[in-house]
Amino acid sequence: MCSGRRWTRSASPNQVSGTAFGIACLVGYAPGMFAFLVYGAILDANPGAAGYHLVFILMAALALVGAGVATGLARVARAYRTAAVGEG
Repeated sequence: MCSGRRWTRSASPNQVSGTAFGIACLVGYAPGMFAFLVYGAILDANPGAAGYHLVFILMAALALVGAGVATGLARVARAYRTAAVGEG
C-alpha cells in the first residue's frame, strides 16, 4: 500500500528519504488504524443488522472516494508525463 520509497527516490535527497517514507506510510495507513474505532462506534449505536448495513455503506462510500482519488491521480500523472515528453 505504501509506496513512499518510490516517491522519495526521485523527489528527496538521501538524507530525508527515511523521514519522507515514514510520513507517507503514516498517511497511507492512518485510515486503517482508525476505521475499527469508527466501525465499533457505529455497531454499538446501531445493534444488529442495521449497524452492519451502515458499516458496509460507509465502506462503499469510502471505496468510491478512493476510486475517484485514484482516477484523479492517474490523470495528473498522465498529464505530467505527457508534458515531460513534450519538453524532452
